[in-house]
Amino acid sequence: PPALRLVALGQPDDLPAGELASDIVDRHERALRQALPTASARFDERTAAGWFQGKLSFPVVAPGFADPDVRLLGGGLTDVRGQDAAYLGYDVGGRRMSVIVLPAGTAQLEGTPVAIGDRTVQVLSRGWATAVVLERNGLVYALVSGAGDVSPEHLLRLAGRIE
Repeated sequence: PPALRLVALGQPDDLPAGELASDIVDRHERALRQALPTASARFDERTAAGWFQGKLSFPVVAPGFADPDVRLLGGGLTDVRGQDAAYLGYDVGGRRMSVIVLPAGTAQLEGTPVAIGDRTVQVLSRGWATAVVLERNGLVYALVSGAGDVSPEHLLRLAGRIE
């Protein structure tokens, strides 16, 4: 996995918490309160794009993390700051992680920059949750999890694996 050249996360409340972070964390909290779709052989990283086709104005590519401990549970439609978005729920070794997918250019990234290998991601926080946001292949991916779930460092490692 790519080396982290900068990990200065501090406490979650020390990180910038703008409107994007608030909306992303709200979507994660909402997903935790509601039951996620049940895992299905017809909804995985390979078939998710077909499920979202025609429901969103942009193609959704569900990240595959090449890690047997990371499993896509399901997904659905959501919005972030008024922009249609895809929601994907993952199990990461028994812990919960949400991935919000938006088209590039629709959200102003407003976090602390962290270099992972050859890419820079933004780390955002609000309250108990942290999000790692990156732009890749015309899409913005926001990986978000709360305290006691996937750690910020693990979110960074997973973000480094998105191609």
